[in-house]
Amino acid sequence: QVDLRSFLGKMRETSTDEKTEKNASGEQDEHSHVPSTEGSSGQSPACARKLDPSKLEDVDSSQELFPGLDASNSQASGHSSDSENTEIDLSSSEKTVESTEHSQRDLDSENTDVSGGAKPGETSNLDSQSSHIEDKTIPGSCGVTSDSQESSQSEESVPDESTIPESFRRTPGCGVVYPEMGQSHTVLCKVTRDEAGHLKPYPLVPHPCVRVDKWDGAHVRMPCSPHSQYPAEQGFYGGSVLRSRWELIENSLLGDIVDSHSLVKAIRQYNDRASAEWNFSCLLKFLEQELDDRESNNFFQVLLPKMIALALRLPVLITQPIPLLKSSQDRKLSMSQLQAACLLANAFFCTFPRRNTLKSNSEYCNYPNINFNRLFSGPKDEVRKMEKLKCIINYFRRITKDEPSGMLTFHRRCLAQPFEWAGVKNELANVFVSASGFIEREGQGMLQVDFANKLVGGGVLGGGCVQEEIRFMMCPELIVSRLFTEALGSKEVLVITGAEQFNATSGYGDEFSWQGDFKDQVPRDSFERRCTEVVAMDALSFAKPCQQYKPVSIRRELNKAYCGFMCPELPRMRRSAIATGNWGCGAFRGDPQLKAIIQVMAASAAGRDLVYFTFGDRRLCRSLQSMLCLLSSRGITVGGLYELLVEYGSDQMLQASKPKDQLFEFLYRTCLS
Repeated sequence: QVDLRSFLGKMRETSTDEKTEKNASGEQDEHSHVPSTEGSSGQSPACARKLDPSKLEDVDSSQELFPGLDASNSQASGHSSDSENTEIDLSSSEKTVESTEHSQRDLDSENTDVSGGAKPGETSNLDSQSSHIEDKTIPGSCGVTSDSQESSQSEESVPDESTIPESFRRTPGCGVVYPEMGQSHTVLCKVTRDEAGHLKPYPLVPHPCVRVDKWDGAHVRMPCSPHSQYPAEQGFYGGSVLRSRWELIENSLLGDIVDSHSLVKAIRQYNDRASAEWNFSCLLKFLEQELDDRESNNFFQVLLPKMIALALRLPVLITQPIPLLKSSQDRKLSMSQLQAACLLANAFFCTFPRRNTLKSNSEYCNYPNINFNRLFSGPKDEVRKMEKLKCIINYFRRITKDEPSGMLTFHRRCLAQPFEWAGVKNELANVFVSASGFIEREGQGMLQVDFANKLVGGGVLGGGCVQEEIRFMMCPELIVSRLFTEALGSKEVLVITGAEQFNATSGYGDEFSWQGDFKDQVPRDSFERRCTEVVAMDALSFAKPCQQYKPVSIRRELNKAYCGFMCPELPRMRRSAIATGNWGCGAFRGDPQLKAIIQVMAASAAGRDLVYFTFGDRRLCRSLQSMLCLLSSRGITVGGLYELLVEYGSDQMLQASKPKDQLFEFLYRTCLS
């Protein structure tokens, strides 16, 4: 017999100790979360285990540019979630990083570049055991994180990992969606077929052999195109003539670049009109103050020449036009990691034409910025940008030392027709709820949700530093998507397969920091892609939170999530589980209870299991677990649950600025009435 009073009490309960801790830490938002250190590992797809620090990185190679950072920082993996313990202890002979985990970093992708500077929410100062709760699965359609021994067990006796059941499928063990050739799929390197009929790429062999150029609105305008021209002074007779911009880029970058100012001068030479407004103070400060003499010499004498050589290989490595992934077009683009690195090197040197303005009437106004000039600017957000530059420099150090040989696939997926949600008869999916664990780590091999901005990457090349931006810094190859992906529509997502992790990081916002090199051990599929699948899906941002309960808002979020979760290419038993969390619940002011139910409904309609990380929020973990069990026991279908959400949204109590009852309270009372 389920007691309404005890259920509501469980959702509302907060111990005196918790309140004291939160008050002491100045917490203002009960749904904000503790940041996390990052990690991913090459562990068995069957279950997520604690990271092995010995697999994290090559200590010697990571110290080439930043020897001042202790070697153990680069080996940080499974860290405590004590939000107060954020400093690196360099005094111990066995140095460790005990930093807070990037939480979900559940705050939606703040985008200081395009969305008016949305700010992350406040962080909670949770109990140090909040992410070390023993996870136990109960029968039914849901998982539970047990907290019965939270107050009595020591930190050492409580596991700091999620015990996700093996029934929650992961790639490559379950199944992999292999791309097919066709008009909707462009592959930038040579491809044949293996004995099984799957496409077999040759990542180091560009296709076609002879370069083809297209200078139009359907393709990326490349800096090496003959049509990319630049006005230059004619000389003695005055005036100006059009010159090849690529020739100017080559001459500038192959000049005598010996220090930070000569590097800036070189970039300005082929960006003369735009660079008058550019501010390189962050890049200058990084190169002149962040690097010591040995690091600076290594950068200018070793790494920078390699980066320049990589960028100037663009006409050789990219021999066919890169299609723009435009709005309302369902299409794929595959490229090698080396080709992606070449494009990123050009972004670093700010070579892409027509991408230096955000004016509303510009050709690429509906695309993210790709040139790195905003990352180089200061003094705003300098602390964050310095750490981002460490991630970028480490990435280039890695790929210029050992050329990558894998593949990446970018799929702009469109939902052709919105669902009639009231008619969906699917039962609720299997859901595992945990207050510990993280999408990138425990969710290895699952479809991992990126709480995205509609302009993918959000403020990654600016001051933004929450969930999406941090993921892009951990895996810099994700940044390439900004070159060709138009803003996501209401029924569109971007699925990226194969991105490799190169950096370990910790914290978010001003506490974000690079923690060293990371060696990704995730296996590859037969298309030479890492078995890492990230779906970028943007939630609605609500100036007035009550607007999210309107049927039109609920349907929009359901369609967006379903578009991200659907996998018609594979039968249900071969679809990997989904790893997600409080999507749209930070700066975008979403209700975690509503967003959790919406994602469960979308996963159920898509025929996939779901793992939901609450990132230390034990109350949400308990209440969501209880609610899912109740709904399952009552045989509530996806369509039935949709009608309940509409009823809740139309209730007169929502006419006020704040609902009288939380969603779970309403659902519980309605189900038992």
